[in-house]
Amino acid sequence: MKFLKGRGIAAIGYHGKMDSGTRRVNQKRWMSDEVRVLVGTVAFGLGINKAAVRTVIHLSLPKSVEQYYQEAGRAGRDGKPADCVLLWQKRDTALLVHFIKEMADPAEQKRAWQRYDEIRSFVVPGTAAITGFARIWGDPAMENLLGVRHLQRRARLACRAACRDTANQTEKSRARGKRPPKQVARDVDPALREYLREWRRTTAKQSGVAAFIVMHDSSLEELCRKRPGTLAELLRVPGFGERKTEVYGRQILEALQNFRAGARA
Repeated sequence: MKFLKGRGIAAIGYHGKMDSGTRRVNQKRWMSDEVRVLVGTVAFGLGINKAAVRTVIHLSLPKSVEQYYQEAGRAGRDGKPADCVLLWQKRDTALLVHFIKEMADPAEQKRAWQRYDEIRSFVVPGTAAITGFARIWGDPAMENLLGVRHLQRRARLACRAACRDTANQTEKSRARGKRPPKQVARDVDPALREYLREWRRTTAKQSGVAAFIVMHDSSLEELCRKRPGTLAELLRVPGFGERKTEVYGRQILEALQNFRAGARA
């Protein structure tokens, strides 16, 4: 966290040595988009449902592909592209081997070795994530259950793996090749986008809810494009039904009017 702050990136922490009050405050600040970067332990995120998480970065090698798949799934829950980056070094494998050798149950140790071999092969450069998942689970019914598109989306989140051989050098390996750079919509005013993001953050904090509850990023983008002037026009913006328009509609129209009058974030 000090590394991020030293480079001008606002970040907060979440770990077991913090008192519960501080953890709750930090979680609330992150959920409301007051702070966009949270540095936490592996346990953080269990039960957290924040839709617009764009990046999950893992530091150290997970003990299994299943664990990595679950943690990667915390990104991109709104259906938009997201990245999951894995940073690891050779000593991570040594630690996993140490814990496996400490196991007393031969059957459990055998399963642990299998998981170890799978996660090692998964992060080797050149292995497609979607193929890796299918090979490891080996169950065609899984695709029927999740749907091919859903599985591919989850795999895309996990396929941007990175191999770090030294503490000062990071070698990134993308399992499915480089994805085209994210396209920035030319019809969206960046100043308006930032102004509405700040309005959403403040509103979410005042209401005691997560920022995505007030408005998803996709709806925010459409607001920037359509700039509705009436509640009827707002209802035509994707993501705004009667209930959400009733709760936030007039505030949103007021925010848009203030922006037109010169207000900025």
